[in-house]
Amino acid sequence: MRPGEVVAAVGALATEAKAMADTLAPAARGGTLDPRQVGGARAALAATLAAARAVRRDLDGRDVLEHQVTGAAIDSIRLWQWERGTRSALVRLTDAALAVDARAAAWLAGQQAAVHVVRAGDTLQSIAERHLGGWAEWPRIAALNALPAGPLRPGTVLALPTRR
Repeated sequence: MRPGEVVAAVGALATEAKAMADTLAPAARGGTLDPRQVGGARAALAATLAAARAVRRDLDGRDVLEHQVTGAAIDSIRLWQWERGTRSALVRLTDAALAVDARAAAWLAGQQAAVHVVRAGDTLQSIAERHLGGWAEWPRIAALNALPAGPLRPGTVLALPTRR
């Protein structure tokens, strides 16, 4: 693959991932997400991951300097920066895709497990009160979902622990 082809491939992967998110987000927010949609998204995600791995393998098997047109040192530096940036983007894409796939697999496996789609104004305490019977149960939701500190983002799908 030439550098332009790699850029096009990485751009296509990012476009596929965005299209998948745009397709699933309204269903997740509206609570109408069904197992077929999740299964289809996981299949598309697997294809995206395979393509990302193929691009990384191609980069691993090449020396970027073979694409250098001139002998100028600045060209070498730019090629290496491009290669490292591309690798970094592919690693981030792969990590994000694997995390989404793991969440989707858990969602499919736990259809009987409760989930909550965060709406504007929701807090962990209000969600805990509504689903677990008391606001003080919010740390269990935070721990189960490995949530960072800060406000909840609308559209986030939270797994809910069993009610005590």
